[in-house]
Amino acid sequence: MVYKIFARVFGGIGAFFLLVSLIITISTTLFISQSLTAGGTVTDVIKPNNRSYIFVISFTPSIGQPVQFSTTASANPPAFQAGQQVRVYYNPSDPANSARVDSFTSLWFWTVLPGLLGLAFGGVGLGFFLTMNFKERKQKWLRLHGQPLTARVTAVRLNRGMKINGKSPYVVHAEGHGPQKDQAYSFKSDNIWPNPPALAAGDEITVLVDPANYRRYHVIIS
Repeated sequence: MVYKIFARVFGGIGAFFLLVSLIITISTTLFISQSLTAGGTVTDVIKPNNRSYIFVISFTPSIGQPVQFSTTASANPPAFQAGQQVRVYYNPSDPANSARVDSFTSLWFWTVLPGLLGLAFGGVGLGFFLTMNFKERKQKWLRLHGQPLTARVTAVRLNRGMKINGKSPYVVHAEGHGPQKDQAYSFKSDNIWPNPPALAAGDEITVLVDPANYRRYHVIIS
């Protein structure tokens, strides 16, 4: 159940960021295709927040007076130097407010950032989905072909390695013997939410095992 929630949450967030990245990509591509270009000059390099630089650039559109604008994307170290020549994309109907420098940071940074976030969150969601799918397939196979084995509970513990809303799930630990009774096997249940099962050390439980591989099992908690 927890894996399903995580898969949906992370997958949904990943899909949202990828959609944002796609929308920005389309918008930027349309802007470039519909823009004119002009040669610009970096007239000033400003460091307003003591961390990254923005750039003041002037250019002359095909029609009208010279225009000056500041870049919206910042960089550190500075991507340009004062006096450097750059190419500028602009909308002829509004050169001052639409102008953007022909650089990766200026044109594509806000496409790449949500895209990377989308891949990261989507990858985590996919990981949870694959884990959930693997567990469900294993449990289904064991229910059909598994060999029941009686094991004794050795402990019921909190899995402190996982927390949701400040709470950890419980895990049942048990031990059982194979058909020859000469080898003991340790078993551990899946995470149990939200309350501990009514089991104590010494209680008997059933474990479904793969007869060919006792490391492949499913602990049944009723």
